[in-house]
Amino acid sequence: VTSVLAALPLLALFYWSLTKPSRLGLPFIAMAGLLQDVLLSTPFGLSAILWLVFRLLILTQRKQILGQGFVVAWVSCAVMMFVVLGLQCMAVGYNTGYRVALAPVMMQWSISVLLYPVTHAVLTRIERRFYRKYWHILKHA
Repeated sequence: VTSVLAALPLLALFYWSLTKPSRLGLPFIAMAGLLQDVLLSTPFGLSAILWLVFRLLILTQRKQILGQGFVVAWVSCAVMMFVVLGLQCMAVGYNTGYRVALAPVMMQWSISVLLYPVTHAVLTRIERRFYRKYWHILKHA
């Protein structure tokens, strides 16, 4: 069931790692990945490792993506998510000893890619309204 849902955590991770990487520390990303593994019964530590790899991919390409426009960010997100979801598919298959069907993984990737513009718009709005007003308070908490 979860394989056909959008990978919203990856979309948010992409957006924040691209726009404000200092707001998402590596320990937070790892803990959120571990929490997802517990909630979705995936191999413990898999999401944490893959999310950290995703973050590394984003940070290595960040300078080339920034300033190139929304479409470049969208395509970059799609390519990087394809890599991470493919690695997840292979890791789950290896861990279980069964082949993982590619159709649900491709469906998850497609839905996620299609939802990126909405996610980007929502997170940009949150950035403009919330963080600019209250980030100084959160930073010192």
